[in-house]
Amino acid sequence: MAEDQLQQSRDESDLDKRRQASKINYWVRGTSVKEPARKPRTLHLVNRSADPVYLAQLRIEAFNFKGWDDDYSNHDFNLPVEGIPPCSELIFKAADLEVMSMEWAGPKSLGDAEGWNVMEAGFIDRDGVMWQRDYHGINEVNELPDGETGVLLGEPQIQEAQECRDEAT
Repeated sequence: MAEDQLQQSRDESDLDKRRQASKINYWVRGTSVKEPARKPRTLHLVNRSADPVYLAQLRIEAFNFKGWDDDYSNHDFNLPVEGIPPCSELIFKAADLEVMSMEWAGPKSLGDAEGWNVMEAGFIDRDGVMWQRDYHGINEVNELPDGETGVLLGEPQIQEAQECRDEAT
């Protein structure tokens, strides 16, 4: 009986620790440049908690930059985001994201890539805990994602996140 209560207490503690992290998500909308009816790609980064995220870093994989790469040349880039306000969705246009590679003479727009996707997002929650979200789920980590440099040009569009019902702690 005491062992069951101890395990239940551990489970509740783990759920509480993950509560904010479970409300941070990302996705990409739009089509790649190869699609005939191309829609511009946008990156959505959402904080559905009532607390801010203090730092986020997205690892983006992009390939085939127009006029710069051979076919199937992949690059990993980090896009640092200073913070995500509570209950908000940040929307980045591909044309507003600039990336650098050691192989290039200067920065390139992510909008010039034939294709790109977010591979993972790392962030620091309200308690200073680092997390990584990717296709496999969310895990506590010791460092944020790594890759070449990405730069945000201008400001993302910010809108209120849907389904933000968390209470600030």
